[in-house]
Amino acid sequence: MIFRRPLLDAWCESGEDLCILLRQVMIEEIATNFDFSEDDIEEMISRHLQGMV
Repeated sequence: MIFRRPLLDAWCESGEDLCILLRQVMIEEIATNFDFSEDDIEEMISRHLQGMV
């Protein structure tokens, strides 16, 4: 489960766009749930970020 307070803390500390941060967390949570490797998760996040440019 994604908790609000840790997300808000991370958002305040990083100053990153909240939508981007939420998408990254959702990718990580879903991929972890389906037992993707850390390398696969990093690749998914990098592909996501490339689409944001």
